[in-house]
Amino acid sequence: MIKINYEADLATLFTIPEINDELERIKSGKDYSKKFRDKISSDNERLELTLDLIKSESKTGEKIIVFASSMPNAIAIGDLLKIEGIKAATITSKTDPIIRRQNRSRSFYGLFTSNVVLPL
Repeated sequence: MIKINYEADLATLFTIPEINDELERIKSGKDYSKKFRDKISSDNERLELTLDLIKSESKTGEKIIVFASSMPNAIAIGDLLKIEGIKAATITSKTDPIIRRQNRSRSFYGLFTSNVVLPL
C-alpha cells in the first residue's frame, strides 16, 4: 500500500476556532467532523497529488484501490481519471449492488467500504 504524504496548511482552510473545535472532537475520541473532511477533500493541491500518483501507478498494470475521503471526492477522482483515459469505477453507498459486484470482480478480491475509486 502506498500512503500519500501530504500536509495541508490548516490555517488556509480553517479558522483558529474551527481547528480548536476539531482538536477537541479528536481528543474526546470522536472522528473528524463532516465539515472538516469536506474541506480537506476539496483541497485542489491534495486532489492533484492523488491524481498524479494514481496516473503513475496505473502505468504498472497492477490493480489499484483508492479510498476517497467523501462521496463527492470519490466521484470527482473517478471522473477525472476517465477524462485522462484511465478506466475507473467509482463505488459509493449509492452504487447499484449489481454494478458494485461487477466492478469488484473485475478489480480485486475482498471487502471495501463506500467512496472507493477503482482504476480498472
